[in-house]
Amino acid sequence: LDMAAAMDLRLRQAPVRLPARSVPLPQLGQIGQRKCSCRPVVSERLSEASTISTSSTDADVFQTSSDSPSSSGRLFDDSHVSSWNPLLLLWLPVGCVLAAFRMCLWILGIAMDQKWFRNRAVVSAYLGLLGFRSKWHNLHLIPKGYHVLVSNHTTSGDLMTLFSMPVRYTHLITTAMPARVTSTQNLPVNLKPATPEMYDQLAALATSATVSPTASTSATASHTGATDAPAGAGAQGQGQGQGQEQQQEQGEAPPPVHLFPEGGLTNGSGMMQFSRGFMKFVPRGTPVVPMALRARTPFGIRTHTLTSSFLSNLFWFSLCPWVEIEATVLPPQVQGEEEGRGEFVRRVQGLIAHELRVPVHDMTIQHKRAMMRAAEAQAKGSGKARAVSRARATA
Repeated sequence: LDMAAAMDLRLRQAPVRLPARSVPLPQLGQIGQRKCSCRPVVSERLSEASTISTSSTDADVFQTSSDSPSSSGRLFDDSHVSSWNPLLLLWLPVGCVLAAFRMCLWILGIAMDQKWFRNRAVVSAYLGLLGFRSKWHNLHLIPKGYHVLVSNHTTSGDLMTLFSMPVRYTHLITTAMPARVTSTQNLPVNLKPATPEMYDQLAALATSATVSPTASTSATASHTGATDAPAGAGAQGQGQGQGQEQQQEQGEAPPPVHLFPEGGLTNGSGMMQFSRGFMKFVPRGTPVVPMALRARTPFGIRTHTLTSSFLSNLFWFSLCPWVEIEATVLPPQVQGEEEGRGEFVRRVQGLIAHELRVPVHDMTIQHKRAMMRAAEAQAKGSGKARAVSRARATA
């Protein structure tokens, strides 16, 4: 009996080994439905880590939930400096003086608003003084005529990437900026407020435009034959750019439009959901050109945080010895006949996310603003608590 009891105990403790493929594995989508309750962004296939992993022809986009602070919070940094290394400490006195000078240049360029500011040589010198440089890929993919250029948003200086383009873009800027900014006439880009009235005006212009979705190199002839091109253009590009601007001023074709559909800045580790409001001025057949932006800064400097103001972002951006923005133009996209606006916008954003190899979070600019208000309220609460503790200590 004792021997039988011992054998029974060993059989109970022994692991059960089943032949391979004898247990049916659930589909990836079933796993994702149990593990993740949020809706997919680009693909219906979710992995156990609540991610989407598609083939090379699709977008590799991670899906996270908007109610997960740990995941969505990674889009925004808490401080402008990751670590105070010796090189940064040595640069800081010089950088502060340089930042003050560059911030004055920013303000001076807007305040003067002179026609010569659109001259290519002046623009190149201006960008050099600001320590800004851009590197372009696939400029030949930008189509001729009216189109909408959309990109992610990682620094307060992303817009300067378009300063070296031979075509002058209309850029939609936040209404929080002073009216003086949106009333300028001679900057390298045409700044307009992102208001419903402006959307209506752009929609009226877009419907009257003759749209050709075929990519053409004539709009960027100064970069013909090159997939990588630094900022700046030669005399040929300058002449062609001025010619196209004259055609736009004569009303032959509306200027192309650029905007950041996320509606706000991120640190580049992921993307917020694109707003589909810009589809109002994208009639059927109008090419939408995705553009992926990568920002590089020295010393581990982060040019913005979740709660930092525009002036603070501008200061840290100007403090950097240099800032490089790498812009990769992706093939123009046209909305399909049976494709909804939301589906098309997600497809366009998926291409950018795939190029950057970053996730698209299930989070909008409204969610970010709510996080900002919560962070500011928490900071005020902690400040009041410290003041009370100091008062009690001195009492």
